[in-house]
Amino acid sequence: MKCQATVIGLALVAAGVAAATPAHAAAPVEQETYEGTFSSEQCGGAYVVTTEFRDRVTVRDATPSTDGQFFKFSVRYNFTETYSNPATGDLITVEGKGVLVEIQPRALGDGVFEYVANDAGHFIFRDSEGNAILRESGSIATRYVFDSENDSTPGGITLSEDLVRVSGPHATFPDICDYLAEVLPT
Repeated sequence: MKCQATVIGLALVAAGVAAATPAHAAAPVEQETYEGTFSSEQCGGAYVVTTEFRDRVTVRDATPSTDGQFFKFSVRYNFTETYSNPATGDLITVEGKGVLVEIQPRALGDGVFEYVANDAGHFIFRDSEGNAILRESGSIATRYVFDSENDSTPGGITLSEDLVRVSGPHATFPDICDYLAEVLPT
């Protein structure tokens, strides 16, 4: 479902800021809006991707139920990505918006937690003339095991991640490269 560059950008923000607490968590300890543009290559360099994004990131204070070690992270995201084939000049645009929220934290002991990150969004793929060629929407849930490092601050180390559920039409999940090869042949 997600375009790879955006997922990577969100993962970098998440890794730098957060873990999670229960939904009834305390006030935000950090609430920031990040926006910008970046470019990357996709699918072994077959495509150039330019991403414009605006993300609203919230990190909530840890609660006593997590011994003050697990900070809830969420992000509301909006992006536009342009995928171009440098060999042909052909391109498609993807517009997306959604929310990623960490839920269901469970202490495993010694500052290690298990939680689910639920990413729900809507995405429209458009050809170079602006015509909608694909729509995706729904959610993807991923279970993480996370070491908070027992330092009572946001952040830590992801120990593992496992896909839990994919809901909705997701023609480009988990790898957008197959879809790009169909619509932007090299």
